[in-house]
Amino acid sequence: MVSAEMKTILLVDDEDSIRNLASIVLEAQGYRVLKAQHSDEALLLLDACKDQVHLLLTDVKMDPFLSGCELAKCIRLMRPDIGVLYISGFTNNPMVMQEVEETRAAFLAKPFSPAELLEKVRALLVDSRLPA
Repeated sequence: MVSAEMKTILLVDDEDSIRNLASIVLEAQGYRVLKAQHSDEALLLLDACKDQVHLLLTDVKMDPFLSGCELAKCIRLMRPDIGVLYISGFTNNPMVMQEVEETRAAFLAKPFSPAELLEKVRALLVDSRLPA
């Protein structure tokens, strides 16, 4: 198993507070976190880092560019092996949840605790289908 400090997470959320809190929690556990406010910024970061990103952690609904689901689809065309974890506060919105289900990615509802976030991230990063 690869240690946390060797794993890089691309964190995309248009809410500063969520992005900052999640990055603090993840970095405290040894993960490298690349932060983006929207999909265009995320794609630039991914392009710069190539194969170094192991997990996409993205909000489902973002403005003004691609949604998190659209972003994940684009990234998986380039990197089919990347893990995806969606976060959203729109759990009562059937359209949002359908989009999440169609991509067959992991999901974490907002608000979430640091422990819940770490549990989901760890589970995805030790999944045998992801690169070690």
